[in-house]
Amino acid sequence: MQTANVKTWKSETVGTWKSESSEFQRLTEVVALIGQHLGIRCSLGSKMKDLTTIGVGGPMVAAVFPKNARSALQLVQHLTEEEIAWSPLGLGTNIVAADQYHHRVAVSLREFYGTPSIEDSVVHVPAGLSLPALVHVTAEIGLSGLEGLSGLSGSVGGALRRNVGAYGHEIGAVARSVTVLSSDGIRTLSPEEIGLNSGHSKIGDAELILTAAFQLVRGDRARITRTIARYRKAYLEHHPHLEQSVGGVFENPPGQSAGRIIDELGLKGLTRGGAVVSEAHANYIVNRGKATAADVLELMEAVRRTVLSLRQIELRDRVKVWREENG
Repeated sequence: MQTANVKTWKSETVGTWKSESSEFQRLTEVVALIGQHLGIRCSLGSKMKDLTTIGVGGPMVAAVFPKNARSALQLVQHLTEEEIAWSPLGLGTNIVAADQYHHRVAVSLREFYGTPSIEDSVVHVPAGLSLPALVHVTAEIGLSGLEGLSGLSGSVGGALRRNVGAYGHEIGAVARSVTVLSSDGIRTLSPEEIGLNSGHSKIGDAELILTAAFQLVRGDRARITRTIARYRKAYLEHHPHLEQSVGGVFENPPGQSAGRIIDELGLKGLTRGGAVVSEAHANYIVNRGKATAADVLELMEAVRRTVLSLRQIELRDRVKVWREENG
């Protein structure tokens, strides 16, 4: 099916928008029509507190769930044509969204169909797959290279975007290629084009990661499984996995650990409203009660100011903060 002109079938369906309709409502109605036209499930007015692990944030225009690359491309092209902002949404493990109306669409690959496939020691996976599932799948077939990531949460796409790592393993070190989508189309990037560095990649905010390929090595399945269990146990002992949380909140300064700096300054347990610097890991913030995004953002700023004052180090956000200046 060729990409249709949204304005044509929009006008045929609803006519002229009523002047009294709010901009948010207007965008919601447009997205509903796009979703209906493309056969994509839309959750209109979804609250970010229900889509993120920290559990804070106001309503989005919609969360939309394309099931394949074709529908995802058509969706992004329609949103671009209608000048509706959109952002990729994985499993919401590294997003803090403000307590306001967000005039944007969250494009999620949680329902993106696809199963991992193996060619020799290369594994191809959809970006919506969870990182723990990827580690499990590769371990089951005796492929080594991802063991240290076994305790991390989030999606494969989100992990690649941030180049997450733990215990000496970074996902970027084994990435062979990444297929991304933008309003201009779909392209496959090499490791050099991905530009994976510690905590960063060159993948833009207006690019949706669809699939990825990883170059692993054959190993002993039993040994890989034991290694994963050891890393996972160590990770869970030092991270707030039983609470609503977000982390790592700040990037590590060159040659240093943001969590260690925050811990050394005695900031574990620091509280703003229902948001608390985790006692398990100082670079995590937990929602202990009914925290708002304002609580979380105020706490982040308090930590940042303290570190700057006492250590002359300016901490930079590693989490994505979603807010609108005029919201």
